[in-house]
Amino acid sequence: MSAEAFLIFQMLVILYALTDSFLLLRKGHQSIRLVLFGFAVSCIFLSDAYWLIYDFMYADEPMPFAANEIAEWSMFLLLGASLTTGLVRQRISVWKELAGTLLFVAGNTAVWILASGEWVQDILTGITLGYLMCCIAIRMKYSGVYSHIYWLIYGAGCAIVIATQMVCTFAPEPVNEYAEYGCYAVLLTGAVLLLVRTVGSLMRDTKTDRGVCAAYSLFAWVVISLYLSSNFVVYVIFFAFTSVNILLTYCSLKKEVLHV
Repeated sequence: MSAEAFLIFQMLVILYALTDSFLLLRKGHQSIRLVLFGFAVSCIFLSDAYWLIYDFMYADEPMPFAANEIAEWSMFLLLGASLTTGLVRQRISVWKELAGTLLFVAGNTAVWILASGEWVQDILTGITLGYLMCCIAIRMKYSGVYSHIYWLIYGAGCAIVIATQMVCTFAPEPVNEYAEYGCYAVLLTGAVLLLVRTVGSLMRDTKTDRGVCAAYSLFAWVVISLYLSSNFVVYVIFFAFTSVNILLTYCSLKKEVLHV
């Protein structure tokens, strides 16, 4: 399957989510989170459309500036807002979780800059993606459904990803190749586990927080994985994850809206 086919499939998934969410709103299920999510996936749709048009018009020319990144930055901000808007503030400490999240995002941003040299774009991407991931951490903490062991596993996976990427960047061959394969293994394992947790929560769990947090976590994890994937086959796998995850994230949010 070509890259254009994957983009078209993802755009169809987004159109379904937008149409169904519009019908929900028409039926009286008013939710600002659903509206913000709709704007967020609309940004993904615009980004995909940009790539399709560019590939059609300038297939053999390098892109001087990836304008679709503006849509991606907006998408990160809107998704973060859709996750935390309306949350009742709780008197619990989240500084450890936020500190770990920001360190993970900062480490990834450093890896992107070392690989591409695009300081401005990578920093802006890091800031907006960091906002989304901080919103995910806050929602996870507020939900109270995640154990201390889960947080440790989550943090360990993030630490391993950063460590292996640093080895990929600075170590000589063949050590950097082994580290790259190890990083892909961790990224794929994390994506599969989060996918299973998301589907399981949708099918069985009555606590909508668990499914929503798992779906958004999977989305952020897959985005990080896409940015770190230099292998074409691995990149395609994670791009397929993205299309499926958009649908699962919408279904999780829809379940929460209908549960209210």
